[in-house]
Parts: sequence; structure tokens; C-alpha cells
Amino acid sequence: METPAVARLFFRNDDVTDLTPRLQAFAGLFLDAGIPVHHGLIPGRATEAVVAWLTDLAKSRPGLIGIDLHGWDHDPYGGAPEFGPHVPRAVQHERLARGLDWMRSRFGALFSGIFVPPHNCYNRTTVVTLDELGYAGLSGSVGRRSWLRRLVEPVAYAMGR
Repeated sequence: METPAVARLFFRNDDVTDLTPRLQAFAGLFLDAGIPVHHGLIPGRATEAVVAWLTDLAKSRPGLIGIDLHGWDHDPYGGAPEFGPHVPRAVQHERLARGLDWMRSRFGALFSGIFVPPHNCYNRTTVVTLDELGYAGLSGSVGRRSWLRRLVEPVAYAMGR
């Protein structure tokens, strides 16, 4: 599959599941300014209305709209984020393969091929699997977190913060 050209710099809008006036207004701000924005779609929660809107938007504004995969359903695995070192390789592979198939079947060449890990949680297994499956890229952070933040984040996540 040939993927569309990906902007070197873009803003990212995660957790897209439904077509709302707020989502449309947000996208409009970027489009009016000519700034590329990528929408991280959660396939397991996405409505057909948001799929149709994103398709039309990407077709009408090539180069400004990206459609990225933001996990499968954003549900935790074992009480922690959907991807990362706590998730077995087979589970990550299944979710990434299912997400890729879903995105390709809905968006075809409009899908950017970019994976956006929920909660920015991923590991080497995730990256290797993305490469094996043919993803075009990963939009995530690579910064080192302090030991205190690494301790506090799982607790905050579990508390819904």
C-alpha cells in the first residue's frame, strides 16, 4: 500500500471517536491557518460518521489532514495502558494487525500509516511489530522520564487522572 506524504511537522489530535462540533471546530482552526493536523482515531470506538467526515476532509485538504491509528480500543491491558512492556508480543501484534486492517479497509491510501500509542506507552516490541506489519511511522515521545514520574504515572492512570 502506498501511503500519503507525511508532513515533517504536524499537530496531533488524539482520542478521535465521534464526529462532534468541537472536533469540527478544532480541525477548522488548523485548516484555516494551513497547519497540518493528524487525527488519532480509535477504531474500536469510532463511529461511521467520524470515518465519513475524516475521509471527506482528507480528500478535500490533501497534505493538511492525517488519519492515524491511536491504539485499537484504548482499553487497558492488565490495569495499565493498551501497549507497552506489560503487554505480551502476541497481544500487541494482534491489536496492531487488526487496527491496520481496519484503517486500510476504511481509509485506503488516506490512512497515514502512523501509529499513535495510547498514553504514549510503547516498547521495543511495539516498534518491531510496527515495522513487521508495514506501518509508516510512530508518533510518540522518546524522552526519559524521571524515576518519580515512572512510579507515579501508573497510580495516576489507575485513578483516572
